[in-house]
Amino acid sequence: MNLLPTISPPASPTAWSAPFVAHQRASHWQGSGCPFDRSILRRLERSGPPNSRTAFSLLEVMVAIAIFFSAAFAILTLVSGALRNARMLQRPQVDAGAVASALSITNKIVEGTDSGDLGDLLGDTYRGYKWESRSIEVESNKLFQVDFTIYSPARGNPVFSKISTRLFRPESPPGSLDGGGMGIH
Repeated sequence: MNLLPTISPPASPTAWSAPFVAHQRASHWQGSGCPFDRSILRRLERSGPPNSRTAFSLLEVMVAIAIFFSAAFAILTLVSGALRNARMLQRPQVDAGAVASALSITNKIVEGTDSGDLGDLLGDTYRGYKWESRSIEVESNKLFQVDFTIYSPARGNPVFSKISTRLFRPESPPGSLDGGGMGIH
């Protein structure tokens, strides 16, 4: 039982009107056994023909562009951070403790300063890093404080790592506290 009046289709598809389209949709729903509500028909009649074109307003386009660029800049920030971290991982991690262990093997410490290229001590991977040590006698019983500093190969040679240790070397020549002169290590 059809509750809607029959409307014949127009001659051409471009001439379809909103009431005809709404009637066709409502007839389909009514014939399929679904409960039919007249408010649905009214909403369908207001919706217009299926091939009508709608456009975005300028405000909607501007909001969409703002969201797109916000997302793009967030992604670029993440990518640049990841590249910076990857670059840092490619550089060798240098600790002044490695220099301290390599240079403290000696049985004798002479007060003074010494320096050199880290590549000469630890291998070519560390070429360009500079190290410096400064030894001073802190007790008259041949107890020395040795400060090791590593300088980065970057512009201005900033301090990369620093460590200070005390070493007891009884075979060392007399230092400044034992009446000896300041020697160069």
